[in-house]
Amino acid sequence: MGPSHALSGAAVWLGGSWAMAFFADYHQTPLEIAVGTAVCAGGALLPDLDLSGRVTSGQGGATVADTFGRVSLFAAEVVEKFSLTVYDLTRLKHDPHRHNGHRTLTHTLPFAAAMGALTTWAAGQGGKWAVVGIMFHIK
Repeated sequence: MGPSHALSGAAVWLGGSWAMAFFADYHQTPLEIAVGTAVCAGGALLPDLDLSGRVTSGQGGATVADTFGRVSLFAAEVVEKFSLTVYDLTRLKHDPHRHNGHRTLTHTLPFAAAMGALTTWAAGQGGKWAVVGIMFHIK
């Protein structure tokens, strides 16, 4: 889960950077490419926030759910239950009944777009400190 999410995020940034350089003559510095790759690799872990572990014992869950111990495990539990509720409210007759919220709401295009917009806004408002905060959760 974690490594494949991070790898796909990094690949998207690198592929997009290449495409922008090749097709739009938009070039980045090596530092911009490195920072963008790291942010996208870390950001790609966020969808797995819907896979909680055991908050009481402080273990389990996805990589991102275990980043800050019980605090992030609790957040993951809330996100997982919310995602499962949204799934239950919106599922169709042929959709299976689920017991957890993994790979539901946080694995959708609207969630990815919302997180991208939020990250862009935060980095624009907070500057380098926001970028450091965004990158901090990368394990």
